[in-house]
Amino acid sequence: MNSFFTIRQEWWRTVVFLLWIIALVFLLLHQRYTIFLRSEFGILLGLGIVTLACFLLSGSLVAKSRPLGMLEMVRGCILILPLAYMLNSGKQGLDSNAFQNRSLGLPSVAMNTPTAVSPGTGEAPGLEQSTTMGADVDTGAEEKVLSAPAAPQEEVSMLDIYMNPKKYKGRIISVIGMFTKNRKVQKDFGEKAMVVFRFMINCCAADAIPLALIILESDQSEFPDNTWVRVRGVFELEKKNKDSIPVLKQASVEETKAPEIPYIF
Repeated sequence: MNSFFTIRQEWWRTVVFLLWIIALVFLLLHQRYTIFLRSEFGILLGLGIVTLACFLLSGSLVAKSRPLGMLEMVRGCILILPLAYMLNSGKQGLDSNAFQNRSLGLPSVAMNTPTAVSPGTGEAPGLEQSTTMGADVDTGAEEKVLSAPAAPQEEVSMLDIYMNPKKYKGRIISVIGMFTKNRKVQKDFGEKAMVVFRFMINCCAADAIPLALIILESDQSEFPDNTWVRVRGVFELEKKNKDSIPVLKQASVEETKAPEIPYIF
């Protein structure tokens, strides 16, 4: 009987380590970790896999044989518990529910001389205050600030607009974001007003800041919440309570494929 429980104790330790190694390999190979983290943090997952493998190997070589007790079993279950959350989270990152919870008012941009703001400060733009951003903010490889001459229609990111709203005022632009409807927006701009938004993160989803545009005068019927859309329209700034609200007028909205990385950096 003791031999049986000794084997069970050794198996239990091995199972816990192997489950974590398999989970991290899965997240790394399928890029699922980008739902919560910046893509650059993939190297940390790789280091975690190597570290766990080393612990598993060293534990197998030097660990003393002990009967499996209730305390060891509970500890193992606690260590496995986060894996259940990761499996339950699926592929969906921050969505309209997070946007509603993190946005306290209308989105607004600063029209004064821009200065850099770190996304990690936790100060979300549009929460009854202006957002001040400078041109030296790094937007990542896929979200570079446009510096080319104006085109009849420009594909821009939300961060480009928040960094330099005057640059795009009166121009026809195209943006990609997640669709939702917001009661505060509808109260101030009418029942047909819609919102397209994305989250900017500095480190992980916990410090995400919502960036949003209000869609006015759209020729398209509404979409279900959390639908990824491409919006084309004339960018303007509406004044509300001394704030400059970014809006798209004469807009057309069409469903589009979700980007591989949903966040802006």
